Order: sequence, then structure tokens, then C-alpha cells
Amino acid sequence: MRRALILGVMLLWASAAVALEPGATNFPAVMRLTPDGPELLLNGAGERWLMLFKIYSIGLYLPERRNTAAAVLAQKGPKRMLLVMHRHEISGGVIHDYLLSRIGDASQAAEMEVIKERLEELDRIINGEKVIRRGGTIALDYVPDQGTVIRVNGVAKGAPIPGEDFYNALLKIWLGERAKSTALREALLGRGAG
Repeated sequence: MRRALILGVMLLWASAAVALEPGATNFPAVMRLTPDGPELLLNGAGERWLMLFKIYSIGLYLPERRNTAAAVLAQKGPKRMLLVMHRHEISGGVIHDYLLSRIGDASQAAEMEVIKERLEELDRIINGEKVIRRGGTIALDYVPDQGTVIRVNGVAKGAPIPGEDFYNALLKIWLGERAKSTALREALLGRGAG
């Protein structure tokens, strides 16, 4: 009995993710980074939970759908990771700490050393957001020849952070071999079951 109780408590505390049907949580099937830019397709979408609380939904947009992490990372052209917040409010500092800790977990030490200085700009941008409320969005966009553009509630923050390697380090938070949730990774790759 005690063992079952401990297991139950552990399950409640575990982080989880579930797949979403394309178009759920108001993720459109197609979007553009700019009005005249190319169409990006919703590759997959999922939700991130912590204990019993839904934290955010996330959708991955690509020029062409891909179902492996390697194929997503190798694909050229614009990309978008769109997060929609579900908590009443969440501070930029919490999001900042999560992103930086996950980048460290998802990337190799050599990769981290190469992008270290650029992480400081990500640090400044995300930490600058005091609060993001329920329904607020964070878009992590890769724009060729510019780099990573971070948009909070549709507004670009700071200058683009250069380098496709930097954007791929962000993608590995959710798609890498050491991603926190394999269920969410499968969902974003379009392989998750709803």
C-alpha cells in the first residue's frame, strides 16, 4: 500500500506532455513569419504539463513537414517554435531559467561553448519580460540571413541572434535526444498520438 502511494505521488510530480491534434490551441495549419514570407506548415503540436498544471502549448512550423529531429535540424529556410502560455501569469525569469537549463541539458559541451556569448542576448531578452499572461505567446523564429528572432505577444524583442547553430540549440530543447519529454518530441515531429 505504501509503495502504491509513493508511486502515485511520484506520478503527480512528474512532468508530462500530450500530443495535440493539428489546429488545437488555436495553432493554425499554415502561417508566415512576415506577410510576404513563405508559408510554414504546422509540423506538430503538444502541451507541457507540470504536476496537474498545463504550462504551455507549443507548435513547430517548418517549410516542409519532417518526422525526425535530424531532418528538422537539417532543413533550410525559416522555422518557428510557437509557445502559448496557459498559466494565469508566468514571469520572464522562470521562462529564462527553464530555457537556459534545457539548452545546457540538450546540447553538448562543445556546442555550448560556441553559443555562450549569444546566450547572453537570449538571457537579456527573456529576463526583460516581467510577466507573460495566460494566452500570451513566445515565438522563436529562425529567419535565414538574420538569425533567431524572439517575439513576445507578436512583438520582436532585441536584435536577431545570429547563427543557425544557435537556433538548432533551441530546437534541441524539445527535439534533442535528451529532451525532457519524449512524448512532446514525438508530438512536435508529428508522430504523437492524441
